[in-house]
Amino acid sequence: MKEISEITDLSSDTLRYYEKDGLLTDIGRLSNGHRQYTNHDLEWLKFVLCLRSTGMPLGTIKKYKELMNKGDATASDRKELLVNQKKIILKEMETLKQALSTIDYKIEYYKTVEESLM
Repeated sequence: MKEISEITDLSSDTLRYYEKDGLLTDIGRLSNGHRQYTNHDLEWLKFVLCLRSTGMPLGTIKKYKELMNKGDATASDRKELLVNQKKIILKEMETLKQALSTIDYKIEYYKTVEESLM
């Protein structure tokens, strides 16, 4: 768990929470009881973190995981979740782009004010 914590920058408590909440399932254990994450577990966790970085709620990610566990028959539903999230991301990017433009305008304004004071 410590190694996965370091790789993902998630606390052990968060990893345990993800397990308890059903986002991380079937995590193996060593004979001493320590968790043993596979490459598959790590790749899934990285995808979870990707989705979280876009603001996707844990409940939606859990729904995605449940659909994934049902196999290829749910591919359309999973794709729909991702398409919806993409729309949210694009809208947020546009909002940020507009905010950046406004901030750039103000920075240029203050540059001219500074120059006029010299």
